[in-house]
Amino acid sequence: MCNTNMSVSTDGAVSTSQIPASEQETLVAYSPPCQLLIILLKTLESDIIFLFQVIFYLGQYIMTKRLYDEKQQHIVYCSNDLLGDLFGVPSFSVKEHR
Repeated sequence: MCNTNMSVSTDGAVSTSQIPASEQETLVAYSPPCQLLIILLKTLESDIIFLFQVIFYLGQYIMTKRLYDEKQQHIVYCSNDLLGDLFGVPSFSVKEHR
């Protein structure tokens, strides 16, 4: 489940000292895996999300971040990425269903 701790520190994050005290009460800081999910879901234009859309955007994310093995492109290395935190594995194969 998504953790909502304010202690999450990620690159490019805005510190709470930069936000007015009146607005800090409404802030919710999401854990890195949740941030990835939010980014993926915000790119969708509809309230209904189909499996093929999730797979498409996940593939785009993997290709953009070049997380795949150059020689065996079905293998994704995600130990140093939010995707690894989300799936809880250091790597996976898109051919292997779990």
